[in-house]
Amino acid sequence: MGIRLEVRTQERKWVNSPEGFRSTDEKKADLMDFCSRHKIPYPCLEEYDFVSVWAVPANWSQTKQLGGGRSTWIPRNADSYGKEIIVLGDHVVDSLAYVACGDFQNTIMEAAKLERTGKDVRSYLDKMLFMFTPTMLRAERIAKLENASAEARRQIKLGDAEARLLRRLSNSDLPPTKDPAVE
Repeated sequence: MGIRLEVRTQERKWVNSPEGFRSTDEKKADLMDFCSRHKIPYPCLEEYDFVSVWAVPANWSQTKQLGGGRSTWIPRNADSYGKEIIVLGDHVVDSLAYVACGDFQNTIMEAAKLERTGKDVRSYLDKMLFMFTPTMLRAERIAKLENASAEARRQIKLGDAEARLLRRLSNSDLPPTKDPAVE
């Protein structure tokens, strides 16, 4: 897969929690109304679980090698969600609901603004938000994630594509561990 799925958090304690990890969004009634009108799942209330999943190129690194054996950290927009990076297994692709070309909430806010000013919101959403259907093939999902990641990097400096799981994250979402005895 040409894409890496990762979750950002301030701390990794969810790994040992039976409840699993969940993300949060600021509750914005106008965005909830917009999403409802356009049939976009927008779970930002306490009673709904979701996880923000960042889709980045598989071979991308946040460090850049400089001369003399030095390296530097390359900041990304996803860093604002936390410095702890939890890489997910490839199988999580099958559970994603959608992917936005950038931060999901910012994408929706821009679409709502376009709608309020009478502009073509449908074209914007078709370009910036890809919905996954239950019957969508894995290859098509991966292609949409890769396209969203590339578009996010074109549209937004240091941007990442944000996909969403509409449930809590659990240990089963991590990549399978390799058994050293098998190797």
